[in-house]
Amino acid sequence: MPYDNFRLAKYLYSYNYIPVNYDGILIGTSASMNLDSSKIVNRNVYNLSIDGGNISESKLIADIAFSKGQFSLVVFTNHPYMIRDFGPKTPYLNPREYYGALGNIQLLKEYFHWAAARLDLYHNFYKVDENGVFDYEYHISSVTEFQSNPGPFDEEPSYIFDERALDEYKQL
Repeated sequence: MPYDNFRLAKYLYSYNYIPVNYDGILIGTSASMNLDSSKIVNRNVYNLSIDGGNISESKLIADIAFSKGQFSLVVFTNHPYMIRDFGPKTPYLNPREYYGALGNIQLLKEYFHWAAARLDLYHNFYKVDENGVFDYEYHISSVTEFQSNPGPFDEEPSYIFDERALDEYKQL
């Protein structure tokens, strides 16, 4: 996986890798990126959550995966950020990137990273497993101070959302 651009990697994976190797997907924002989808019993679920992603990007990637494969389980996680705005946040999620990824230097580098990962040379370096899940236990263990009473929560949070994003969420 291109470790510097998870959004593009998940877009490219949705064409073949995810539909061929998984029977379920988890869709969400960065809030659900750390959910360990390998813990879902009797299913092989890929975590398609996107860091900083909105509904437009999630829908684009999920639609490609749905068109290429059959999934017996789809998990949606809800977060107000997903419908806060509308439209892709990056110009890279397009078919040009898919065809451009075939036979380029970046692909050769990815094969090198793949081989290094299989040889366990990156153990706990990137902290992402083959299901696209971050090693949350590493981050939790690095926290030195836990605030037991973050309170008070007197105010209801106000959520901003784009109507077009909400419509796109309903379509997905």
